[in-house]
Amino acid sequence: MRTFLLVGSAALAWLAGVRGQEPSGPPPAWRSQIIGFEGGVAITLGEMVQSLEQLFLPDASRHFDSQYGSTLRGSEQVEHWIQGYLDYRALSGGLSADQLRSAREQAIADAQEIIAQRVEQRVAGAARSGAPAPFPPGVTAEAWAEHELRRYLTNEGFALLDRRLAELQIEAPTHGDVLRHYAEFPLRWDGGINASMLFLSYREPASGARLDAAGRAEVSKRAQALHQELVAGADFADLARRRSEHASTAPKGGAMDWLSYTSSPLPEEATAALFDTPSGNLSAPVPTRRGVFIFLVHERRARPSPPLAKIETLVSEDLRRERARRLILERRQKLRIDER
Repeated sequence: MRTFLLVGSAALAWLAGVRGQEPSGPPPAWRSQIIGFEGGVAITLGEMVQSLEQLFLPDASRHFDSQYGSTLRGSEQVEHWIQGYLDYRALSGGLSADQLRSAREQAIADAQEIIAQRVEQRVAGAARSGAPAPFPPGVTAEAWAEHELRRYLTNEGFALLDRRLAELQIEAPTHGDVLRHYAEFPLRWDGGINASMLFLSYREPASGARLDAAGRAEVSKRAQALHQELVAGADFADLARRRSEHASTAPKGGAMDWLSYTSSPLPEEATAALFDTPSGNLSAPVPTRRGVFIFLVHERRARPSPPLAKIETLVSEDLRRERARRLILERRQKLRIDER
């Protein structure tokens, strides 16, 4: 863990209280792009990047200029930032400066721990394979870790911070809470699942830009109509091939690989809905930030749920995530925060 301590000290010195330098000349066009609204007031990409600079990445503006140029909307990473930032606005209101500072420091510490583990994994992997060095020529473990920490905080800083902000405001699950959650959702813990999906995206097919509120409402209507067709007896695989907008599964009639609850690549709310659907059943349309999912569950690996004592940490973490999602939704509705 020596690398972690060295990187932590250097990184905290680098991050503490640093502000990005304002670029010279006229502001780039992306700064004025509207990403959402709070109480009817527009929120811009420039505000998001300014917060990213203040929290984690002092030179975010230069990074965004060089990486994206005149327009930012469209990429998965940018949408991930936007969602994290809007959640940050929803969660940070009403908290004291000390609470916000503590949550930020904890988020940075979480990132440091992840990078420290990656350093150890690279060192161990090089030792097993006989590679001459675990890092590129001329790059020390400390330098590699600092670079990776910067990149990780750029990509995941808002998400890490949102988790810590939510934990400050949700009730920590008791053993009784965990026991009830374990009993209420038994299908989440009983093994893998074989299912198919039909997905309608909240993005424009040509440009990749996220649809506005009216466009997303239209997608939801289309999903309801497709669900009604499936309930009436339409063939799921045929409909998925023709209508699903999920690039990797649509050609296969929506078929997915076997999934477990903890390894699902789907959004959290979609994973929960999928694993709560019994075998042979069709799920209701599941709206997420990416779009709307409909699932058909074919079969499950037949095994009883593990005893709670073996998976209590998993169940407790699942309950925390659900409480955090509810809190974010409540705060967004209260503050009237919505993505454009």
